[in-house]
Amino acid sequence: MHHCTIFFAYVGIISITSIYSSARRTPMRIPTYAIGTYNLVNAAVNFYVMMGLSEYVLNWHVGMHTMVDERFRSLIYIHFLCKYLDFTDTIVMILKHNWKQVHILQLYHHATIGVVWHWLYETGPMTTSTWGFGAFANALIHFLMYLHYFVSSLGVHNPFKNLLTGLQMLQFAICLVHAFVCITLIPELYYPSFVQVFYMSSMLALFYSHVYKKKDVVAPSKHRSVKDTLRIHINGRVYDASDFKHTHPGGNIIEQFDVSRVPDSTDAFRTFHGHSLSAEKVLRTLPVVDSIDAIPTDLHRMVDVWRRAGLFNRRLGSFAVWAGTVLGITLAGYALLSYGHPVWGGIVVGVGWAHCGFVQHHAGHLAVSGEPRYDFVIAAFFESVLKGGSNRWWRNRHNKHHAMPNSIDHDGDLRTTPFFAWDDILVKKVPTVLLRVQHLLFVPMLAMYVPVFFVTTKLFVFRRRNWDELGLIILHFYFSSAFFTNWVDFMTFYWIGYALQGVYLGIMFGVSHFSMPRVDNEATDWMEWQLHTTCNWGGKSLISAYVSGFLNVQIEHHIAPQMSVEMIQHIMDDVKTYAEAHHLPYTQLTFRQAFGKMIHGLKTTADKELARRRTKAE
Repeated sequence: MHHCTIFFAYVGIISITSIYSSARRTPMRIPTYAIGTYNLVNAAVNFYVMMGLSEYVLNWHVGMHTMVDERFRSLIYIHFLCKYLDFTDTIVMILKHNWKQVHILQLYHHATIGVVWHWLYETGPMTTSTWGFGAFANALIHFLMYLHYFVSSLGVHNPFKNLLTGLQMLQFAICLVHAFVCITLIPELYYPSFVQVFYMSSMLALFYSHVYKKKDVVAPSKHRSVKDTLRIHINGRVYDASDFKHTHPGGNIIEQFDVSRVPDSTDAFRTFHGHSLSAEKVLRTLPVVDSIDAIPTDLHRMVDVWRRAGLFNRRLGSFAVWAGTVLGITLAGYALLSYGHPVWGGIVVGVGWAHCGFVQHHAGHLAVSGEPRYDFVIAAFFESVLKGGSNRWWRNRHNKHHAMPNSIDHDGDLRTTPFFAWDDILVKKVPTVLLRVQHLLFVPMLAMYVPVFFVTTKLFVFRRRNWDELGLIILHFYFSSAFFTNWVDFMTFYWIGYALQGVYLGIMFGVSHFSMPRVDNEATDWMEWQLHTTCNWGGKSLISAYVSGFLNVQIEHHIAPQMSVEMIQHIMDDVKTYAEAHHLPYTQLTFRQAFGKMIHGLKTTADKELARRRTKAE
């Protein structure tokens, strides 16, 4: 086992737990007896280690230079294994939504202390009993700490609670002094002692910053401006979402559905949260400021028919086969890299990463289980662990796209300038030299799609402080490093994989929208907006469905994004009938036609803008 294995195990477990717990939106109830049992077991194990090591490290006249034996080594190893047990502390805090307790000191200590002890156990000069002094001191403090937690879980007040903080600081200080003494008196312990000095100094600094540093707290304003007010009309009621908009899981797109812009947001709500019990619960907690007679629309009736027919039921078996195949393709690409074939590995992993994006896309829409706590973990695994991206960045961007597709002001997928543009407004930002060949540059430039977003997503993660996602991204590159042979092959593998993934995803996402008109105003009818800005290609072909990650039936996907992907094709006839009855467009194309319209749109838009610029210059 590598020394850093415990670090990456901690990062992965805690990151996934954080994403799962955040998606729950309510804290998990953990039985008191379970917490008490855990604390008692931890206290007992640390007491055993402490008492065992005391025979070696407390006899200063003899023990300092006593040669260690197998029992000593086994005690040190048990102490190292306790670092894995300590993971439970952070897991419990996260599941109970005690976010303030999950501070940088705890994360740093639990993620790194196991690395230090495994390194010392495997490579350190374990020659004298002095070597185990730090383990003895740490076991003593942990025994007292977990004993306190156990007593507190029984409802007993511990009058010595405040002493624990002082004892922890004292532990760091004594171990620091002990390390300096060892550096001076015991040459063979120079390097381990130097590590001890660095580690204890960092712990003292973080502990002091966490416990004693006082921060000025600014009292929140009790007055809210009109600009900050958000009213949303759903199912006949107008809700005050002014406070909720800051924590809306789908991002700030909710602000665009104020009643002043969209008189009725029921269709949008039902599309995104139609079968989400947690969304309904959140809605019921919002203040109601007005009531309006709710009249069911034809869309509501059609969706209710689908629901009664079981079309929203989960198809977990078929999804597991699809997701497992995608995982296998991705791992096959890495295997080719490890066998010295970076080019073929890059091609295979590029296809795998593209389909990871499709799996993440549907899980991000809650189209797998319908439960955020499960689907967001699936999305995080395929997007962050397998690809190194950010699912939260995607949700923030993609929800805006679904809410207002092809909207120049709100749809981030249209922000392709200064390289190319499809509409008469955004095309003004494209330089003339690129404008002349933008229809030729489109596919080659998609090779830069993923590398550019690689930087964008990391900036988003840091800006939003999504440390759990950052942990999974770190885990991705740790996993990739296992297949590393040399830098040239590694960079070739990633460059080809990123380029192919960008071209693949860009074309599959683009043909269904970029071949359709852009809008520069905010429509109010949900179905009209979706049908004017999306198209289908490939019909009901299963080959087209799997090649495109089930995105070829884009119209139905926009109308029922939470429907299992295998069921989307079953509602095509209903949607087409709805469009004909309401005199709305329903665009069905072949892939060749859709791709041709997309490229032709780039050329005609460019020609029109170039003519305008020539006229203006004359």
